[in-house]
Amino acid sequence: MLNLEIIKKSTILPLLILFLILNIASRQDGATNEMSRFATMRAMAEQGTFKINDYVDWTIDWSQTPDGNYYSNKSPGAMFMAMPVFFILDYFAKFDRKQKFKNGLKTSKVTSTPRVVISLIFQIIPFLIITLLLYEWSKDIPNGMNPSYYSLLFGALAILYGNTASQFMNFYFGHGLTAHLLMFMAYFVLKKRYGLVGLFFGFSLLNDYSVALFLPALLWWIISTEKNIYWIKDFVIGGIFPGVLWVWYHTACFGSPFKIPNMFQNPLFQDVTHEEKNLWGIFSLGVSHTNFVKLLFGAERGILFTNPWILITIAQGAYLALRKKLNQTETQLYIFSVSSFILLLIMNAQFGGWHGGGTSGPRYLSIIFPLLAFASIFLFEKSGTIGKTLFALGLAVSVAFRALVYGSRATALNGQDLWPYLYSDMLSKESYKGVTKFSLFLITLMIATYISIYLYKRNKKSTQSQSLNG
Repeated sequence: MLNLEIIKKSTILPLLILFLILNIASRQDGATNEMSRFATMRAMAEQGTFKINDYVDWTIDWSQTPDGNYYSNKSPGAMFMAMPVFFILDYFAKFDRKQKFKNGLKTSKVTSTPRVVISLIFQIIPFLIITLLLYEWSKDIPNGMNPSYYSLLFGALAILYGNTASQFMNFYFGHGLTAHLLMFMAYFVLKKRYGLVGLFFGFSLLNDYSVALFLPALLWWIISTEKNIYWIKDFVIGGIFPGVLWVWYHTACFGSPFKIPNMFQNPLFQDVTHEEKNLWGIFSLGVSHTNFVKLLFGAERGILFTNPWILITIAQGAYLALRKKLNQTETQLYIFSVSSFILLLIMNAQFGGWHGGGTSGPRYLSIIFPLLAFASIFLFEKSGTIGKTLFALGLAVSVAFRALVYGSRATALNGQDLWPYLYSDMLSKESYKGVTKFSLFLITLMIATYISIYLYKRNKKSTQSQSLNG
């Protein structure tokens, strides 16, 4: 997959290193969302249970079953994956004199250090690895795709700095985790490693129930690639382990593998119970055109104001496909990514909490954004001057918004128009800290991009020189 030599020679290494540094330097707080997961891990570590009865005061993100027990209202993938590391970190926390104990249990909330370490291990580093893997795959691929360096650079910037999912990587919301799991899944589809496809699809589903919507498109992608059905065996075997974890958790907590925490949601979040047609009090079964418009074009959480290059990707991809300028692999990647996005959009629009609460962007849609960014590489490559200009402008807005989030916060209050709210928040920070972070983000990103371009030109010149000498 990757070796040290490939990493050293990668022209996007400066962008990867900067992403790592910026995320470590700026600690984000996932608040009640994040604490819901850590409460479960604390219960698992201390009591060997999924019940968070003794830690429920940490969070409002809980589900309560008819027997009166409390559980996280989150899907369990992030908890299962981080549990071994959390267990070690939490063990050493008992020596912290600031920890509070009650009946032998640590009742103090998990401190920032374990939260940062877990996000680093399970989100930031894997995200960088899969970005590099996809980038290197794209440089030398079949079917004559082979995009130019500047198309690849566009994709790398969109993946790392131009979408909502990337700003969730340094706190344990779970959306960043799902995003990179889906990227690994897509990578192994392209590599035809179907056991790993099943494994990563299984864990992405275990971590985000909405991933179930992607299964038909995923199966279509594989079937349209393979001439036989032997891949099914590997796919199923790969999904067995996350499948076993699914059955265990949901049966232990909710009495059946077919019951999920959404069915027992905290009444605080059951905000569509007033509607005659609803599901579990959280999903409206009516058609909400207003939420569709808000998610696509609204100033509060809309893609137009946060990730505008996505709208260009969808439109330009359709245009190129209709003109038959996309090959099979490009078409498959585009259809999978866009159809997954559309299904997420439909689901999100029906959700009472469509806005995602305190987040700086369309939170529930974000898990598919990095894959759309990967698909945009090939669309950018085949676009004309106008198309490439639109892509560049859309990415510029997204990067500027990301800088604003870095200078303010990734958890904007619900009901706020994001740009003015985050701008005011940035200016309100003492000692110009927010403005400094905003400026530092943009300056260092420009430097890293310049170095990346320099490395590309140097490598190109070296290759041409060796070719002439040969």
